Parts: sequence; structure tokens; C-alpha cells
Amino acid sequence: MNLLFYHSSHRSPRLVVLTANALLLFIGALFFVIFSGGTPLLANSLSLLPPNVDSLKSLLVKISSERHHDTSAINVLNTLAQEYRSRNADSALKFAHEALGRAEKIDYKKGLGEALVNLGNIYRNLGDYNRALGFLQRALSVGEQIHGHTLIGQAWNGIGIVYVRQGNLDRALDALLKALRISEQRKDARGAASALDNLGIVHIRQGNTERAFQALFRALHLADSVHDKRLLSIVLNDLGVAYRTEKRFDSALVVYERSLRLKEELQDKQGSALALNGLGIIYRQQAKYDGALAFFARALALQEELAFQPGIATALSDIAQTYFKLRNFKETMRYAERCISVARGIGAKVDLRNAYQTLADVHEAQGNQNLSYIYFRLYTAMKDSIFNEEVARKTADLNSKYEQEAQEQRIRLLEREKQVQSLELQRTNIIIYSLCAVGVLTIALVGALWGRIRYRKRVETELSKKNHELAEAHEESERLLRNTLPAPIVQRLKRGEGVIADRYESVTVLFADIVGFSTIASVLSPEELITLLDSIFSDIDAIATTNGLEKIKTVGDSYMLVGGAPERSEDHCLRVAKAAFAIQSAVARTAAGMNMAMSVRIGMHTGPVVAGVIGTKKFAYDLWGDTVNIASRMEFHGEAGRIHCTQAVYEVLTKAQSIDEQLPVYTFEKREQMEVKGKGMMQTYFLVRAT
Repeated sequence: MNLLFYHSSHRSPRLVVLTANALLLFIGALFFVIFSGGTPLLANSLSLLPPNVDSLKSLLVKISSERHHDTSAINVLNTLAQEYRSRNADSALKFAHEALGRAEKIDYKKGLGEALVNLGNIYRNLGDYNRALGFLQRALSVGEQIHGHTLIGQAWNGIGIVYVRQGNLDRALDALLKALRISEQRKDARGAASALDNLGIVHIRQGNTERAFQALFRALHLADSVHDKRLLSIVLNDLGVAYRTEKRFDSALVVYERSLRLKEELQDKQGSALALNGLGIIYRQQAKYDGALAFFARALALQEELAFQPGIATALSDIAQTYFKLRNFKETMRYAERCISVARGIGAKVDLRNAYQTLADVHEAQGNQNLSYIYFRLYTAMKDSIFNEEVARKTADLNSKYEQEAQEQRIRLLEREKQVQSLELQRTNIIIYSLCAVGVLTIALVGALWGRIRYRKRVETELSKKNHELAEAHEESERLLRNTLPAPIVQRLKRGEGVIADRYESVTVLFADIVGFSTIASVLSPEELITLLDSIFSDIDAIATTNGLEKIKTVGDSYMLVGGAPERSEDHCLRVAKAAFAIQSAVARTAAGMNMAMSVRIGMHTGPVVAGVIGTKKFAYDLWGDTVNIASRMEFHGEAGRIHCTQAVYEVLTKAQSIDEQLPVYTFEKREQMEVKGKGMMQTYFLVRAT
């Protein structure tokens, strides 16, 4: 029977009756075999049982009354944990922990390993990834002790899925390839299908949809060949994600619907919620908002029934975004605020970022600029936090890889040294024996010495190659650090300075924000949008470097730089003013070249700041103080295509002009005093031109 096209409605009533009778006969025969002969056949026959949890519970009660069937009870408990994993997490945990306790008590390694795998997979579904990794790594250790290749493959597969959920795709790929290799060697079609399915997810997240489809179609064929409905439903769901990524919505809808039918038949609530979520996203992308809301609502109900907080947060975020598309701002805010409440409790940063962005868009659409600005800042802060964590994780992985390779190199050197010592001992023996047989042993000695020379040359060549590889890895690590922090700060960190915090009495801070970017973003593809933003920011990077300024950070389509820090200078305000006009020209050229309505809004202020490095695992160089806040306010209250500055900037530039006549003459346009949040009334100016 081809499970890909299987549906329960295809059965006739007579076939259902026959199947039920056959099931009862099977269970009765199994009870007879187990309890009449004294040989615990359940360990080998359990995998043949249908997923009937009531029958398993009855069997568990019967077995528990027979003390000599402890291993059989553990097998039943593990099977129940697997069956309840996607239905009721609390019940699944109860069965898995009981199996673990019993297996430890009687030192039943196979049952112990399966219980650990179950616990790892359950905690992974609950979003507790650290605990999940702990149980799966214990399962891996048990599998290696008993040479249980199937258990080892299951552990590596589970570890790979956890790394996928954490976004650590390199480690996920390594773990899943190990799981696939073991399953293929054991001719385990189910294990291979599961590993291939998860490899497909990794390739999707890496942007390699071609390899993703290859892996997923192989997984689909294997799952179908063994008639595993549960596995088939999972692969179909992930195939829907791949089609959705390629914007092949019709194909995605077909496989999502097939996946949903199988999951509902299996009473897999977690899986059903995932399929419903996928259908909702496709309907929303096709502007079928009412249908999308219906799917998201069903997904939310299932996640709430399972009390799965990450799933609840994602469903609430999707509903809020869909209501915003319908311009129903009241419901948008209600669901976005609920999403924030749930996401904060579990640290779901992606859902928090999406909810903040949705609320910023809602308040902007309603004309509430202050609230929109607050949520926009929350959104950008969360976006930066996610980005910084990713950079820090990659840097940590690179350093870990460097240290691991260095340790392996040291071990190899020790082994080479032992080999050299062994050769020296052989040489001594040859010399002693040569006293008795000079002629013959002299020839042997010459041969041994020549071989030793060649061996040393090979060793030296290999060591030189490895040292070169290590040096390249170290240089890559240094390059990543230099791209993250200013060069003087990098040198101070390398010298061992623990805390870097400096006070600057006078710097000039500039904020530049691209006006019209949201409109442009709505008509460009993601690739075109990123290319445009990269072109603009690369131009500004070059301008900052040319004028001896330091880029602090980019937030969305905003750019922040500073003059006078970390390298102090007297003419920082002049440099920043010159850069401001250059930024205007660069953005104007880009807009003209692409025939787009786009300009830049710039704000400047001069004053004192505190600058330093924060973080221990992920470093960031940043500025703090009123000067930063006022410069940001100047940009916020400025106008498109103009440079908005404070009285302090005005005074510095006019004073510089009066002292040095060779400097450019700056023209200012005085504005009416304005209320600036946190500072009261301020006199500001537009810096018009420099001649």
C-alpha cells in the first residue's frame, strides 16, 4: 500500500471490522506467548504492535504484576513515551522517566538508551534544548558502551535536530550525516529517512533548496517504502516548507494538506499544528487572509492544548501579522501584545522581534509616531541582539575549532616524538649488533638512516602544512574580530585589558536614516533589497574611512557613526560635517541610478560620551550618553534630504571658520525652537551647504 496516497476514508466498513478482529486476535496471541512460556519475547515483538495506547497500557499493567518481565515493562513504557510525545508531553515525560528509572535499577542498557533518546526528543519539542542535549548525549554514551548502532544513530539524529532548532547549522549537519551513515550501514530505512528529512531542513535554512529537495525526496521514498505514516507526515510537512521557500505555493498546499490528514489520523497534535501553521502562511502570502486566520487559530488551539509555549508565541505572532494585513488594528495589537507576553517568558527572540515590528507598523499606520518610535527601537534592539548572538556563536565555533585542531596537533606531535624515540632505540641496537657483523649490519644501518631522513622530511612537511592551516584559521579569527571592533580596541583586548571604558569630552555623533526605504522594500525582492542596502552602507563605510570616522552600528536602514572616538581628534566636527554632505550625495546617486524616490535624513550633535566594549563572549563597541540620544533626536525630528544639527555643532563649525579662513564656509538655516524629549526646548539648525 502506498502511504503517500493513503486515507482512512478509503476503507470499507467490512474491512474495518476485519482489521479490528485481527487486532484483537493478535494481542490475545501475544499475551499467550508472553505469559505461557516464560520467555520474554516482548522485547523483540514490541515493534510489531500497532499504535494502540489503550492496549499498551493494559499490557503494561499485566506485565508489571510479573516481576520476571521487567525488561518487557521498560520496552512498553518506552513505546508509550514515543506514542504520547506528540499528543501529551506530560504523559510522555511520565512514561519516559519511569522507563529510565526501571532501566537504571536493573542495568538494562538498551532500555536505558531508548528512554534517554525519548526524553531528549520530548524536551526538544518543549523548547528546553539544553536539557534535551544532555539526555541525547547520555544516550550516545550508552550506545557506544553496548555497541548499539541503532541507538547511536537515533542519538545523533536527535542531537542534529536540537542544533537545527538552535540555529547551529554546521554542528547539525555533522551530527545528521553521522546518523545517516550509521542508518545506511545498518540498512535502517526509517533511520535514514529521518536523518535525510532533517538534512533537508538544514539545506533549506542554508538557502540550498536544490540539495534540500534531493534529501527530502529520498526521505519521502524511504518513509513510503516502510509504510511509516508518522515519518511520512513529517517529511511531507518539511517538503511543504521547501516548496513554500521556492514560492511554489500550489505544490506546498498539496503536501501540507496530505501531511495534515496523516497527522490528524495519528492524533499528532504537535505535527498538526505545524502543518496548519504552514497552510496559514501560504494563504497569507496569497492574500487569502480569512483562510489564513482560520488555520492559525486552529494551530493556536492545538499549541495551547499542548501547553507548548514556543508554538503559542509563533501562532500569536502569525495571527497579529495577518490582522495587520486586514487593517484590523485592534486585533493586531491584542494578539501582538499576547505574543510579547508569552515570548518574553521563554526568551523567544524571533517572535519578540516580529511582534515589536508589527506594533511599530500599527502605531505608524494610526499616526501614533511616539509609540511607533518606541516599538521600532525595541524591534531594532531585538534584531541586533539576534544578529550579535549569531556572530558570537560563529566566532565561538571558530575559536573552538581552532583550539580543537591545536590540541590534535599537539597530540600528533607527541606521537611523532614517541616514534622518533623508537627510531633512536632501533638505531642504538643496530650499532651494537654492527660490532658483531660489521659488513652486513653497516648496509642495514645505512638503509635505516636513509629511511629515517625521509621519514623526518615527511613529518616536517606535514607539520609545516598543519602549522600553515592553523595560522590561516587564526588569521580568520583575527579578521572577524577586526570587522567587529575598531582596530585600537582590538589591540587593547589582545594586550589583556579586562574592561574597556573611556570618557570623551567632545565627539560628534551622526545618525543617517534612509527615507522611503519601507516603500522600496515592499516592491523589491529580498535579494534586490539586501543588494541595495549593502550598496548604500558600503558607500557610507568608505566615506567614514576616508574622513577618519568610526562606524558604530547599523540598525535596519539606519547608520550611526562617530568622529573623535576611539581615536581622539580636534577637528571631528568638521570631518563629520564633510561626511554628512558626502552621504547625501552618495544616496542621491544611488537613487538616481535606480530611478527610485529615496533620500537620507541626517542628525548631528557634538558633546561628551562614554565609549567602551560590552560583553564577554560577544563583543560590541558602543557609545552612551546624552550626546547619542540628542543626535538620534536630531535625525528623528529632521527632514528628508537635509542635515539637522544642534547649537553645539553650529558653534563649533562657525568658530572653526573664524579661526581658519581656508576651511569651508558653512551655511546654516535656523529653525524655530523645538521640544526635544528629555531635554526641553532646543535651538536647532539645518546645515545647508559648504562652499
